[in-house]
Amino acid sequence: MADGEKPLNVYLQVGFKNLSHFSTAFKKEYGIPPSEFIAEAVKHYNTLYLTQKNE
Repeated sequence: MADGEKPLNVYLQVGFKNLSHFSTAFKKEYGIPPSEFIAEAVKHYNTLYLTQKNE
Protein backbone atom coordinates (compact mmCIF):
# COMPACT_ATOMS: atom_id res chain seq x y z
CA MET A 1 0.00 0.00 0.00
CA ALA A 2 1.47 3.33 -1.02
CA ASP A 3 1.98 6.03 1.55
CA GLY A 4 -1.25 7.95 2.03
CA GLU A 5 -3.28 5.46 0.02
CA LYS A 6 -6.73 4.65 1.29
CA PRO A 7 -6.98 1.03 2.47
CA LEU A 8 -10.26 0.67 0.63
CA ASN A 9 -8.51 1.03 -2.72
CA VAL A 10 -6.12 -1.85 -2.05
CA TYR A 11 -8.70 -4.60 -2.53
CA LEU A 12 -9.43 -3.33 -6.03
CA GLN A 13 -5.74 -3.14 -6.93
CA VAL A 14 -5.12 -6.76 -5.94
CA GLY A 15 -8.01 -8.07 -8.01
CA PHE A 16 -10.92 -8.32 -5.58
CA LYS A 17 -14.25 -6.90 -6.68
CA ASN A 18 -15.84 -7.21 -3.25
CA LEU A 19 -14.44 -5.73 -0.03
CA SER A 20 -16.03 -8.46 2.07
CA HIS A 21 -14.26 -11.21 0.09
CA PHE A 22 -10.96 -9.33 0.40
CA SER A 23 -11.36 -8.97 4.17
CA THR A 24 -12.20 -12.65 4.54
CA ALA A 25 -9.24 -13.75 2.40
CA PHE A 26 -6.89 -11.35 4.20
CA LYS A 27 -7.94 -12.63 7.62
CA LYS A 28 -7.59 -16.24 6.46
CA GLU A 29 -4.06 -15.54 5.16
CA TYR A 30 -2.73 -13.33 7.97
CA GLY A 31 -4.91 -14.28 10.93
CA ILE A 32 -6.15 -10.73 11.53
CA PRO A 33 -8.51 -8.40 9.67
CA PRO A 34 -7.05 -5.67 7.45
CA SER A 35 -8.07 -2.94 9.90
CA GLU A 36 -6.13 -4.59 12.72
CA PHE A 37 -3.12 -5.11 10.44
CA ILE A 38 -3.10 -1.42 9.53
CA ALA A 39 -3.48 -0.36 13.17
CA GLU A 40 -0.53 -2.57 14.19
CA ALA A 41 1.59 -1.32 11.28
CA VAL A 42 0.94 2.30 12.24
CA LYS A 43 1.73 1.55 15.88
CA HIS A 44 4.98 -0.17 14.87
CA TYR A 45 5.95 2.67 12.52
CA ASN A 46 5.26 5.28 15.19
CA THR A 47 7.33 3.36 17.74
CA LEU A 48 10.28 3.13 15.33
CA TYR A 49 9.96 6.75 14.29
CA LEU A 50 9.82 8.05 17.87
CA THR A 51 12.76 5.84 18.89
CA GLN A 52 14.92 7.07 16.01
CA LYS A 53 13.86 10.67 16.54
CA ASN A 54 14.97 10.55 20.19
CA GLU A 55 18.41 9.10 19.40
